[in-house]
Amino acid sequence: MLWETMCLPPWSPVSRLGVRAPELGRDTSSSIGVVRRKLSGNHSALSKSEPCNLDERGVRWSCAANHAWQKEGGEAVKERVKKILREEQSQREILDYKQELLRRQFEAKKTQDEKLFLQQIQEDAMRAKESQARLEQHHKQLAQRVSERNRRIKEDEQRKREAEEDERIKIKEKKERLDKIHHHQLEFRTMYQKILDSTKLCKDRQALLPSMNIYSPKLKSLYEAIEQLVNQCKVGEVSSLDVKTAFEIVQNITSIQGSIQDEVVKINYAQEAAVTAIAAAKEQDENKAKEEAELSLKAANDASDAVSSATLGSELSEFVDPQALHNYMTLQQYRQQFESSYSELMNNEGFKKFRFECQKAVNVPVNAISHVSSAHMTDKYIKLSRLISGQPVEVGGSTVSASRHPQGVAFCKNLLAKKFVAQGELTVSSKPEAAFAIAAILVSLWVQFPDFGQLVLAHFHRECPYLVPLFMPQVENQSNQDFYKSLGYRYSEQGEVEKQPKFLKRMSGVMRLYTAIMVTRLRRQDQNKPHPHGLKQAWRWLVCMLNLEPKPDICATLILDFLEVSGYMMFATYGKEFQKLLHIICKDYFTKIQKITPSSSSGPMVRLETFLQKILKQGKIPPPEGATHAAIWGFRGPYSIIILGIDVSIEMELCLVRPVPIIQFFHIRSYRFHEPVTISLTSFQLSRQQLLGDMDFVGVHSKGFVQPHVSTPGGEIGLS
Repeated sequence: MLWETMCLPPWSPVSRLGVRAPELGRDTSSSIGVVRRKLSGNHSALSKSEPCNLDERGVRWSCAANHAWQKEGGEAVKERVKKILREEQSQREILDYKQELLRRQFEAKKTQDEKLFLQQIQEDAMRAKESQARLEQHHKQLAQRVSERNRRIKEDEQRKREAEEDERIKIKEKKERLDKIHHHQLEFRTMYQKILDSTKLCKDRQALLPSMNIYSPKLKSLYEAIEQLVNQCKVGEVSSLDVKTAFEIVQNITSIQGSIQDEVVKINYAQEAAVTAIAAAKEQDENKAKEEAELSLKAANDASDAVSSATLGSELSEFVDPQALHNYMTLQQYRQQFESSYSELMNNEGFKKFRFECQKAVNVPVNAISHVSSAHMTDKYIKLSRLISGQPVEVGGSTVSASRHPQGVAFCKNLLAKKFVAQGELTVSSKPEAAFAIAAILVSLWVQFPDFGQLVLAHFHRECPYLVPLFMPQVENQSNQDFYKSLGYRYSEQGEVEKQPKFLKRMSGVMRLYTAIMVTRLRRQDQNKPHPHGLKQAWRWLVCMLNLEPKPDICATLILDFLEVSGYMMFATYGKEFQKLLHIICKDYFTKIQKITPSSSSGPMVRLETFLQKILKQGKIPPPEGATHAAIWGFRGPYSIIILGIDVSIEMELCLVRPVPIIQFFHIRSYRFHEPVTISLTSFQLSRQQLLGDMDFVGVHSKGFVQPHVSTPGGEIGLS
């Protein structure tokens, strides 16, 4: 088919159908031209002949043309085809050669690339191996450095522990040496006091004088030596040699004391032997007469005291309860005697520095008392307890010991009692919640040192006589200044009396601190001991206040402070009995306050009225602010409970019992309350003697149960 197509001329029908004849070359061009000319002549002849079918003529013409072309150009075409085939074969061989050359070049390049790639991989592996080796070496060096560092750290820690242990041992040894020197100092003072007592007991001072002339220089040198050791302990190190020296000093003074005592005994024995025979009868007569005189004097004094007390009680019954007055006078006498017991220390100017150090040891811990943390509170308690027990205390980098002077402990106790009372005026008056932290430490010290508690109570009564309660009247020939001072007012240097708002603020602070003492519970360590001044005293104070005629401003202020601080605990303890006291305050006592209060100074009365309205409207008494902080350092707070041995503060509020029975009191001249008993909150059965005395109780009527409200239709505060 290919051959037949190639034999067709370019102008054949096949060519017209889109098949082009191959080129025949230069040799065949002339022959082809001749053929074309003959064919064109034939074509012209045919076109001039008679018409025929176009297809038939075309076929005939094509056949004739093919026959002529094949005849004339067949040989040339065959030669050309052969030549083309040879060229094609040659080009194919050249192409195959080039392909083979390209294939070989590609294979060589591929082989070379593979070699380069493998070489690169080997180099990368080598570098990775070297990097791994370097990394391992670095890790090994780092581990060695860490190990070396840890070893040095352990060695440093070991050296530090050893240094701390050595320091602790040194401190312990130093403390032991200081304690021993302090013990020797106390023994020295004891021996010295015994020597003084022995000289006082000597009945013939002239006979003892030669011996004392011998011992006095030795005693002086020993005293200077022990004082030098004490001063050295304050500023420098204390060695075992110092302890040995103190021991030798005590041994020497003990020997001197024994010698002096023996000498005194001999002198007294000789003196007694000389005068016994002569003075025996006379002494017996004198003793008998003296005893009779003492008995007569005692009987006369007892009768005079009884008459004076009865007279004073009858005269002041409108201003103070007789029993409260007796307690007040007893405490003030005790305070005066206690203060006179250290008069020698106060009058000796040589101990002025010692007194200053004691004041500093008292003021610094007391001023720092607050419920910051348990450790803080415990530290202040321990310091104050050690101070008034005569043990050394660290204050401001120095050691203070009240026992350095025989009267130092008494001085510190009274100083601490005054400082605690002053905290009511200085701190609690401006920061009421601070009262409970101060009261917690004060009550614990009171339990440990009862005489200290009596001093505190005496200073409370002295600063605020309304805590007795005592409303002292102005007596004849008494100046206004003395009268106001007896009521607790203070005067300036210019002679001006204290302003009423400032006076009420001071009394309010003292009252809050005093009431906080009565509601503060004891430490867990002291739970088996009775409270030195508990809720019984709170009930007694409130009852005595209600039995007295109120005074303007001060009574409303103190009762408000008392109820805000202790009302929660009073109701929790006494229940309905305390509700009856509240009823009396609302219905009777507050009415008296309204009558005597001028309109220009009604502030305290309005505050008390607002508080009473609030608790009656809400039906509950909330605990005071700051009361729950007292349990922070081992104390049971006034508003806390014990759960599985753990002290837990409670924020709950005790609600007044609803419904409240109506209690109507007829006219009563004076309420005389007895101490209540704790009863069930759901029970209303109560004997009259538990609340009022039979002689003063006119009538109590129950009118059923109603809901409490603030005011009656007439405007009077209380329960309707």
